[in-house]
Amino acid sequence: MTNSPNDETESLSSGPPRPIGLPASIGNYEIRRLIASGGMGSVFEAVQENPRRTVAVKVMKPGMFSEEALRRFEYEAQILARLRHRGVAMIYEAGKHTEGGTILPFFAMEYIPNARSITDYAHERKLSVRERLALFCQVCDAIHHGHQRGIVHRDLKPGNILVDSSGQPKVIDFGVARATDSDMAAAAQQTEVGQLIGSLQYMSPEQFDADPNDIDTRSDIYSLGIVLYQLLSGKLPYEIRGARIHEAASLVRAAQPAPLKSLDTDLDTIVQCALAKDRERRYQSAFGLREDLRRYLDGAAISARRPTFAYQLRVLARRNKVWIGAAAAVVLALVVGGVLSFSMYLRAESARADAERYAQGQRTASEFITEMLDKALPPGYGQEASVTDLLTALRENVDVAFADEPEVAAEIHTLIGWGYLPREDFGLFEEHCSAALELRRANLGEGDPRTLESLYDVARAQSIRGRITEELATQTEIVRVCEEQHGRDHIDTLQARSSLSTCYEELGRFSDARDVATQVLDDARRIFGEQDAFTIECISDLANMHLKLNEIDRGYELALAGFDLARAGFAEDSRIFRIARTHLAAAYIARGDLDQAAELYAERMPQDPGFEHSYQGEPDLPHEGPQIVIMWETWCPFSQRAIPIVESLFRRHQEEGLSVIGATRVTRTSSDERVSDFVRDQQMTFPVVRDSGKAWSYFGATGTPYVILLADGNVVWKGGVSAPADLSDRLVRQVMEALGED
Repeated sequence: MTNSPNDETESLSSGPPRPIGLPASIGNYEIRRLIASGGMGSVFEAVQENPRRTVAVKVMKPGMFSEEALRRFEYEAQILARLRHRGVAMIYEAGKHTEGGTILPFFAMEYIPNARSITDYAHERKLSVRERLALFCQVCDAIHHGHQRGIVHRDLKPGNILVDSSGQPKVIDFGVARATDSDMAAAAQQTEVGQLIGSLQYMSPEQFDADPNDIDTRSDIYSLGIVLYQLLSGKLPYEIRGARIHEAASLVRAAQPAPLKSLDTDLDTIVQCALAKDRERRYQSAFGLREDLRRYLDGAAISARRPTFAYQLRVLARRNKVWIGAAAAVVLALVVGGVLSFSMYLRAESARADAERYAQGQRTASEFITEMLDKALPPGYGQEASVTDLLTALRENVDVAFADEPEVAAEIHTLIGWGYLPREDFGLFEEHCSAALELRRANLGEGDPRTLESLYDVARAQSIRGRITEELATQTEIVRVCEEQHGRDHIDTLQARSSLSTCYEELGRFSDARDVATQVLDDARRIFGEQDAFTIECISDLANMHLKLNEIDRGYELALAGFDLARAGFAEDSRIFRIARTHLAAAYIARGDLDQAAELYAERMPQDPGFEHSYQGEPDLPHEGPQIVIMWETWCPFSQRAIPIVESLFRRHQEEGLSVIGATRVTRTSSDERVSDFVRDQQMTFPVVRDSGKAWSYFGATGTPYVILLADGNVVWKGGVSAPADLSDRLVRQVMEALGED
């Protein structure tokens, strides 16, 4: 909960005299002041002595004490106790308070200092559209967390979506929520049919029917759509303030929200989809709404629009990425024309002289596309064009065709590079990203955002290819450009500096990595606060650096702090929680405490892990002693780099009892034959099996390569290993030493 906008937090020692009627304490909480008073109860700012912290205490109004109201109030506490997410206000305690001989229920929950409603926050901070969408995506995450646990909020509005001074949104007031699972619904006794719950301005059409059995999570999607409309436009889609319930119901069921003409068509489509009258046509989850918003932010096609040919072309031109499919060659060529047309159009807007240049550019583009298609498309209608053929034709001709158009040439080089990436030609991916970078440096300058985008592409290519020394130089340049463009405290700069630390780590320069990571963490704490996701990730990463430098005590201290913060603010399936758990497990292993490491996961190697075919050898199940399970795929460049490291570990420690199992899947462009060839080419000596997907699911693998480290069959460490430095001989040795001591 929070103070209302513009309220100042008053100290107990210097504040004004306590208002008449303000209780001195409620339960174990010393009351400071009244924050707000609503339909069901009042909210106070209070102080808890042990642990010492400021909390918000919500207590039911004396006149509201009835069996149904009590059930609803107690149910709010029960619901909040099930929610553990950084985007939901946490509940600390529920109890009862006696006032004037009347017993009133209360609960204490997280206090959100200096909070504003999401709309006020966006207005006061003058957030851009992209910043508003990024903020709203966090809200969707929080609501999805509740929906996954069977909870419908039913009263989503800006006043119940607060943002603290660090920019973290918090969803509050689940007092009118209704659980969708039967046991919780029974406990709540359900809301009586015929009683309207929620704020009229933000209610879905089905909520006006007042049937609790006909409300599901999609009602919250509608309310989120109203909030998003208001967040983007500054107004509500229709005004029903002061209307009677039947008038409001008729308006909400029939009126169509005015299109957001000032915004991109895709963004308006997303909002309209969330506001669909028919819930079957809405987004079916908050996750789906969030994903479409992120697709929009990434320049990708959104699911709310029909994938027409023209729409796909516009998306492709916007993203500068290659779509792979039956007609990919033709699409890619047309995209190039679209990029050229757009580039020329911008210049043609400025002067009549440029209009002629635009027309000439169109003719040049048309001739170029026709020539490339003639070269790339085989004769006859019965043959399919190869994407590789078109990419080759483009690669061989782009610099000549657009010698006088370096901006367009850079766009096309980027297209070509990204076209080679899914075809696993990482050398050509880097070559064309580098070509685009040089063109943009020369034509646009180092400070242009498009030049920075190409720098990121080159760094990605170097990372994929394992060219870490070159990547370090590129990341150093990215940090410099980000600092010049955005300043040292901008999130892009901080993330670039964090990536620089990772480069040092991969090169084995752990002291340099630790020093950079320490500076980034200090800045993250100052800018975002201790509970921010980026800050927690920085804490965990720095812990890892100390562990690798054998600074065990400091590493353990940081890892434990990061894990406690992640556990308090994030769901267990979140990326932040998994990262923090991985590094704390490493700290426990470094301290020789395998039992504590195992308790973090509470997983054992199953009797039937789902291995359905052996390419080589037989897996050692069950296994006493240390064991590595690495999940990999032939197409993955990081798997290709990780396998030799695991093979080296196996050969080095096999006689000491280390067992290794390589589990792969036949997906994408892979096949059993390709896996067998890969095993042979990599000279793998440990058992390799095909997983049905059961092991992937059981261990919660989030990608490849993914490593599970077991001790006597218990999972003691697991995580993605995109960098060779993550596969540590030190970690394996520490497990073996701890097992030896046991």
